[in-house]
Amino acid sequence: MARRWLKGNTHTHTQYSDGDSPPEVAVDWYEAHGYDFLFLTDHNVLIPDDHLAKLQRPSMPVWQGEEVTMAAVHVNGLGVSTQIVPPWPGRSMYEAEVTHSHDHRVRWAVEQILAQGAVAHVNHPNYLFTLTADDLMAAGEFGLLEIANGHPGVNNQGNDTYDATEVIWDKLLTAGGQIWGVASDDAHHFQTWRGWLQVEADSARVGDVLDALRGGRFYCSSGLALGGYEASSAEISLELADGAATIELIGPGGTVLETISGERAHFRLSAAGAYARVRATAANGRQLWTQPVFR
Repeated sequence: MARRWLKGNTHTHTQYSDGDSPPEVAVDWYEAHGYDFLFLTDHNVLIPDDHLAKLQRPSMPVWQGEEVTMAAVHVNGLGVSTQIVPPWPGRSMYEAEVTHSHDHRVRWAVEQILAQGAVAHVNHPNYLFTLTADDLMAAGEFGLLEIANGHPGVNNQGNDTYDATEVIWDKLLTAGGQIWGVASDDAHHFQTWRGWLQVEADSARVGDVLDALRGGRFYCSSGLALGGYEASSAEISLELADGAATIELIGPGGTVLETISGERAHFRLSAAGAYARVRATAANGRQLWTQPVFR
């Protein structure tokens, strides 16, 4: 069976937590915008199974998720079946003062998620500037990290004191981590695109999509799409579907190894180092990120 490219989102909120809309409105929005799958990930709550069953669409399955929320430390569980209740209540999901055990909270949530056979991704490390690269290194293996989150308060670009999320990603990769980058809406309102995944999966069944996420068979986008992509330990070739952009080959330490302006790029990786990945940026600021190729 040939694999398919599926557009999906792994971080979305409804009125079950702090979204502004009932789940039906959120699901209708994603269906109308051409998505192939959707995880609903409200804070520390699961949508009841009978309600989730009513949200299914013929062209877009809707799957269970939870944003395990421990004050400002948030980890998504994709495909969970049982609610995960953190032992750290905090005052609210907006609480900035996580004064200790950042790495322990991440590790605990990931362990609970993986125990259910689900997939974990650490969300918006720069939300309230809570998680550093050192915190995430100390947390152990977790697999997926949000590098582009559409919520306006998550500080993707960092500042003079805190690293950008892409810099955090490169620090983890340079230290030897196998981390896949995720872009998401973190949608609380439903008016415009922000971020999504294009997943290469055997089918649109939840097990196949979760397997693709575990294996890094996807790229993430805030507005650009690939028309073609091939990668090996020796080379990366790609074609953009949306016209010309600045296409960069990035290696250890976040070093830009090569830059091409155009719709196509072919990079040889003979001098790339331990890993290489590609970032494309259009003139309007929209981007895409491929997963690292480990050498």
